[in-house]
Amino acid sequence: MPIEREGAAASGAPVSAEHGTATGLGMLADVVDPKKNLDHEWDRQHSLEQRGITVITSSGTFVTLIFAVAALITKLHAAKNLDLAETILIVASMLAFLAAGLYGILVNRPEDYGAVSIERIAEASKGMSKEETDELRQDVTAAVDHARKMNAYKARFLLSAILWEMIAVALLVITIAVIVILNRNR
Repeated sequence: MPIEREGAAASGAPVSAEHGTATGLGMLADVVDPKKNLDHEWDRQHSLEQRGITVITSSGTFVTLIFAVAALITKLHAAKNLDLAETILIVASMLAFLAAGLYGILVNRPEDYGAVSIERIAEASKGMSKEETDELRQDVTAAVDHARKMNAYKARFLLSAILWEMIAVALLVITIAVIVILNRNR
C-alpha cells in the first residue's frame, strides 16, 4: 500500500477506509490499518502458541531426565539413603515442571479471537452505506482489541510457563548437585 506524504492527510481531509486499508493518513496508515493490525495479532497468536508448545516439549524432556536420575539413584541403592531435603527437592522440581507444562498447555488452549462475523463480511461485499461502513469499522476495531487482549492473556501464561520451567531446572540442578555431593561423602 503506498503511503501518502501529502494530500488528504496533510490537508486535514477526512480519513477513509477502502478495501480494508486506512488511506489518507500518510505515514500513520500502517498503524491504524485494521487488516495489518489483525494480521499482526494473528501472527502474535501463532508465535505465542508455538512458544507454549516449546515449553511443553522441554518440560517433558526434563521430566524424562528426572525419571532417568531417579532410576539411576534407585539402581545405585542411593534412594534408600535420600535425605528428606533431597526428596523434597526432587518432588518440588517435578511439581514445577508440571506447572510449566500446564501453563504451556493453557497458552495453546483454543480461544475466541472475536473476528468479524462472516455475515458482516458478506454484507460489506454487497456494498454498504456510510453508517454501515462506520459500524463495520467499529466491529473491526473491537476485533483487533479483543485479539490483543487474548494475546496478552496468552503471553501471561507463557511467561508463567517459562518462569516455572526455570524454577524447575534450578531445583533439578540443585537436587542433583546435593545428591552427588552427599553420596560422595557417604
